[in-house]
Amino acid sequence: MGKRKWFTSKFIIYFCLIIIVSSAFFFYRRVMADWTLPPNSIAVLANLHGFTMGIPFYFLLIMYWSLEQPNHKFITWLEKICDYKYVMPVCMIGIVLSFVVFYLNVPVMLGSWTTVALTIAGTLLIYSLAVKKLSNLMAIVLSVGIMGMWIGFWEVPYQWGMKLVYDLPQIGTTLAWNMIYWESIIEIPMAGCGLWIVIVLNNKYKLFSFNKWFYIFFGLYVAMMVLWFVMGFWVDVWYNWDAQKWIQTVPFDKPAMFTYKISKVFMLLSFVALLWRRDDFKVGVHNSGLPID
Repeated sequence: MGKRKWFTSKFIIYFCLIIIVSSAFFFYRRVMADWTLPPNSIAVLANLHGFTMGIPFYFLLIMYWSLEQPNHKFITWLEKICDYKYVMPVCMIGIVLSFVVFYLNVPVMLGSWTTVALTIAGTLLIYSLAVKKLSNLMAIVLSVGIMGMWIGFWEVPYQWGMKLVYDLPQIGTTLAWNMIYWESIIEIPMAGCGLWIVIVLNNKYKLFSFNKWFYIFFGLYVAMMVLWFVMGFWVDVWYNWDAQKWIQTVPFDKPAMFTYKISKVFMLLSFVALLWRRDDFKVGVHNSGLPID
């Protein structure tokens, strides 16, 4: 066990929590892809972003396939590659690479590299908790479902704020409200399918329980979102419809940035709290045979 000590989920869980919480304390200005990259590269990135919006939907289909045909060759192969000993190092590498490209100031299409690191850490954290209760594949499916909920449900009020504060004065009320409607619909494959996954797996395995930590963290998330709107809904970049490009907001409002970044953290921790149990650190082993304490 000595050589595998760093593999223990106790270490990984605390490591992921540090990454998640620390993401709120990185204050920097993003470099947008359309400021530096050619149009063909931006088109490729836009298509890739559109594909990623449906990830929870793809995993929803895999979940049902696995539930209906658990012994299918493809499902058993997925079960093997979703083993903790593979998932953990891949996620760790992803977190490290996110900070490397952040340090190199690589441009982004949307979001930020620290949010990418936060997303990977959240996925690994949930997987590390779930794999003690579920099969390898179902633990991954649940992780994707919860992270889809987190991304989609946080994005809805953000998009409403962007359209009302920044887009409406430029394009008018009718078009702005039409965009709000479609932006909300777009989140269904992410938030809706993520929620669907969570409901199905919870009904089958009784994984979640509403507890004081869920209410505390979710209450803090709501408070931070309200505060962000009260502060004027400052964002790092906004879209200029006349120039047809993203514009950096000046001056740099670090308190506002911290407010919306920490709101992401609190929402994610509220979802994690639904799954967390006091006995999650008891001595035992993963499905992979690796020690968990």
